[in-house]
Amino acid sequence: FYFVIANLRKSNAKRIFFLGVLAYTIFAIYLFLSVSGILRNDAVAVYDAARGLNNGDFSYLEINSYLYRFPHQLGLVTYERIILALTGAKNAKIFFLLNFIMIIAINYLNWKITKKLFDNEEISKISIVISFIFLPQFFSILFVYGLVPGLFFSMIAIYCLIAYFEKRQLRFLVSLIIALTCATVIRNNYIILVVTISIILILDAINHKAFSSFLGIIVLFIMLSAANTSINSYYKKLSNGGISGTPHIAWIAMGLDDNPKSPRLPGWYDESIDNVYVENKGDFEKIKILSQYKVKERLDYLTGHPKYAWDFFATKVLSTWTEGLFQSIWSGPAPALNQGVRTFLWKSVYNGKFFYKFFSLFSTAILFLIYFGSLVFLFYLVGSQKVVNSLIFYPYIYFSGGFFFHLIWETKSQYAYPYIVLLFPVAAFGLFKFPQLKKTILWKRIVQKLRLVLFSLSDTIENAKLNK
Repeated sequence: FYFVIANLRKSNAKRIFFLGVLAYTIFAIYLFLSVSGILRNDAVAVYDAARGLNNGDFSYLEINSYLYRFPHQLGLVTYERIILALTGAKNAKIFFLLNFIMIIAINYLNWKITKKLFDNEEISKISIVISFIFLPQFFSILFVYGLVPGLFFSMIAIYCLIAYFEKRQLRFLVSLIIALTCATVIRNNYIILVVTISIILILDAINHKAFSSFLGIIVLFIMLSAANTSINSYYKKLSNGGISGTPHIAWIAMGLDDNPKSPRLPGWYDESIDNVYVENKGDFEKIKILSQYKVKERLDYLTGHPKYAWDFFATKVLSTWTEGLFQSIWSGPAPALNQGVRTFLWKSVYNGKFFYKFFSLFSTAILFLIYFGSLVFLFYLVGSQKVVNSLIFYPYIYFSGGFFFHLIWETKSQYAYPYIVLLFPVAAFGLFKFPQLKKTILWKRIVQKLRLVLFSLSDTIENAKLNK
């Protein structure tokens, strides 16, 4: 990686970004021509509902339908309905194209955000390189489930936040609110970013006595509430009686579940939420009470068995945050389900053969490079004598929110991908500063403490072996 960066010093950021766009365009065209527009699982359920509702088929809102059970998808359905109505598209490939355009825009915004934060050409170049070689970005082109458009609007929001702090112009604050509202309506998970930006704005309001920042938070939550209420009211009228949904506590119950019969890892999405719905005939209150009991039962068991609890949460964390591809290939076409994949390269990728293994190993290496750079940046901040702007902590606040959220909620590694993208600027700074950091007293202290920890662990392991 450092060899590549060293050889890019003669190029400017604009040229590197253009080369990245060119490479993505070539491979994206090759991918589009090699796959069908068939979707599966939740993605196809949402897509079919969007097409059906546009054609006047309101059965997708009836009791026990997908949207009746999972009304949190109504924002995504609305987004897809608008796109299908505007384009007249006959298959899901229009969303592949939109995802591609948005991912290029995400990488562009990442570059501009890095430039605004650090104003350093070398750091910007590293950030651009990371954004294009982080392969979940590319493979998410085929993931039609709201994650990419949600991330696109989130990046606009972050750019507007930085611009607002720079110029104190209300137009940036208004744009931030609109972008965040769009992101959260399309994909509810981005509510964690809403909380993150609210924290940053509160700190700004306190430190700079900025009344507009405090007002912005109030308007943001009013906008979010109004948008969600409007969407739910609209579909409630179409459904002739309302949409029940599944209580949120049921998702926590699934997130704490460890069913030995399930093929999924502990805490991952399994069929328990579907089973409890069917067994209780969609009775909202009954499902809520049963889920509350199950959560209490699991928490009692976990607190009473600390070693098992450690193994459970460790497995959940590692499987969510260390899978380099973040299920981006799994989320694409599945040849085993007769979702056509043509050409040698993509057959190898989507059938789990050589290129899948290669991309998986490569992506894991890049992921740990991002984590490493992000940690180095934190070490740099600890040793820095400068006053640190609270804005710089938004990637860490957002990442921490996602980490703890998926610790108790149902998890999939595909949901973790946006949290990594927001780390790109600070990771680029850390990787840029790392050669310099190695020479500091702080680094020597960190290495010394790490050695002590490793020696202590080694002694513990040896003692455990002897005792055994």
